[in-house]
Amino acid sequence: HPVTTLYRGNDDLITQATRTPVDEETARLQVRELSEAGVDQVKAVMTDCQESCCRMDPALLNAIVDEAHTLGLRVVVHTDSIQDVSDTIAAGADGLEHAWTEPDTSPDAGYYELMAESSVFVVPTIQAARTYSYSGIQELRDRLTHMREAGVNIVVGTDAPMVPFGSGVHQEMEQMVQAGYTPMQAIKAATHLAAHHLELADELGTLEVGKRADVIAVTGNPLDDISAIRNIALVIKAGEILMDNRELDSQ
Repeated sequence: HPVTTLYRGNDDLITQATRTPVDEETARLQVRELSEAGVDQVKAVMTDCQESCCRMDPALLNAIVDEAHTLGLRVVVHTDSIQDVSDTIAAGADGLEHAWTEPDTSPDAGYYELMAESSVFVVPTIQAARTYSYSGIQELRDRLTHMREAGVNIVVGTDAPMVPFGSGVHQEMEQMVQAGYTPMQAIKAATHLAAHHLELADELGTLEVGKRADVIAVTGNPLDDISAIRNIALVIKAGEILMDNRELDSQ
């Protein structure tokens, strides 16, 4: 995570939770160390953080992605410019986090086609942009619409804890619907496609025999109104009921 946001001012946490490679050899070594420590994925930050880190050299990202893939790890990349996105896709990374790009910029059709053709997963985090008072929210929605039209793989994510856990997912799904996605497309982006992005589709994401029985039930029909996804009446985790408010909701 960018050291100037979540970890700002906490040098001990920065030391433990981040790595700052200075060359390709160091980048590969640090990925191997993370793999040996048992991480599930690697997140890299292309963005120029200005205060404490410069924009990552694309050669370093290439080394990170290559080493991670050799070790069977996926790589997602924090991006917030057109160049960040282009360099990330060129490196062969698996996911784009944010992909907001600069306000008042207008990516051309080739930008969205590049995303679609690469099969990269994009996590737009529009609700997080609202939380940060980002000035181009409607532009982000418009770009999300272009991504949908181009066939880009969109996955629901929130940037929590910068936005609330739980409700942030509902808000992000609502943002997708405002950008022209159907409620079912938003639901799939939060479940089926998200599981594929995490390479857990054999365990999660759909209701099928042999998969984990992780289920929620809601009051109302989110296919008619996506905000009904907030009205959680039942939570089942691995086949066990953890919360049951069905009687309360029926009163």
